[in-house]
Amino acid sequence: MSDARTVLDAELHNAARAAGLPVVFGGEVRAGRLRLTGFVGMRTTGLHGLEVLPGAGLGGRVLMQENPIAVTDYGTARTITHDYDRPVLA
Repeated sequence: MSDARTVLDAELHNAARAAGLPVVFGGEVRAGRLRLTGFVGMRTTGLHGLEVLPGAGLGGRVLMQENPIAVTDYGTARTITHDYDRPVLA
């Protein structure tokens, strides 16, 4: 595992623990897109490698605002778009 991946995994686990969140995800931003590569609490691999556009879904909102954001129920959240419902809700 690369050093960057090790750091990302550690930070995601720390964030999940500190915030008491069951699911946390993140990844590297390149050319304005977030590529999801790190996960805590996921039950499937549907989001692995997903490229998230700014403003699209929860990750895209985080990308635009440059701050962590949480929703209590992704499927019904009104504060995000639902571009990625299929892989998230699977």
